[in-house]
Amino acid sequence: MMGNARQKAILEENDSEFEVKSILDEVWSKKSLRSFSGDRTVPEWFNRKAPAVKQGKVDPGLFDAKRHLKQRGKTDFGPHSAL
Repeated sequence: MMGNARQKAILEENDSEFEVKSILDEVWSKKSLRSFSGDRTVPEWFNRKAPAVKQGKVDPGLFDAKRHLKQRGKTDFGPHSAL
């Protein structure tokens, strides 16, 4: 797996222009979140290494898209979320 620094170096070496953005700083709406997730299944939206997932407090397999997007619309999309 290639890290961000290596990816950026390759792009710069090839005179590519790019904008660095943090998904943690993005203001997510239901529409933009769904657009970002593309064709991935709902369990694939979750960070499997997030503490709540690893500890079994959140089971990504129990969510469907409609329920998850509704729930996420009421909560934080910050760096400590399971998504």
